[in-house]
Amino acid sequence: MFVLGITGGISSGKSEVAKIFNHFGYPVIDADKVGHKVYTRGTKCYQSIIEYFPKDILLKNFEIDRHKLADIVFNDPLKLSYLQELVWPEILKEISNEINILQNKNIKLVVLEAHILFEAGWEKIVNEVWTVESTEFIQLSRLMNIRRFSYSSANSRISAQNNSEYRKKKSHKVIENTNELFILKNMVIELIKVLENNLNSE
Repeated sequence: MFVLGITGGISSGKSEVAKIFNHFGYPVIDADKVGHKVYTRGTKCYQSIIEYFPKDILLKNFEIDRHKLADIVFNDPLKLSYLQELVWPEILKEISNEINILQNKNIKLVVLEAHILFEAGWEKIVNEVWTVESTEFIQLSRLMNIRRFSYSSANSRISAQNNSEYRKKKSHKVIENTNELFILKNMVIELIKVLENNLNSE
């Protein structure tokens, strides 16, 4: 089975790329959604987080408010580092489990969408990496207008993930997403066709 990693900065358009693969019938593992599981009440990570961080990060149902938690850690490098060391290994376990399940079903291609692919060292579990890049201005605009982030929160998130050149150097392909959505779609469809041809010829 071929595992393709899709990465990129926040609001770069990597989810749109993943959707196109999904439209072609290929399963997508969204690392962010997998991450939701490890924050769930009753898990090992949950207990460590509520012991370390202020209690006001909890919602009324005692689940962790990930938006509040994110606002804390993206403004404090030490707390961000602590959280990453805590949750990244647990997320990797869940991702590896999902990949194994798909492999047992004889799926030939699966996509792993993860903006922290390189930061967390997860490039080791994929065969190839595509990076989706955009400009900081476009990212800021998307975060504020679509996801309703404040300027401060949006800027903090972008700054914390500002390793664009590093991603580009480490990736097999770089997709520049700075135009209309239909241009991105056409570009990705052509890349998928090439990838399919390569996999079918093996």
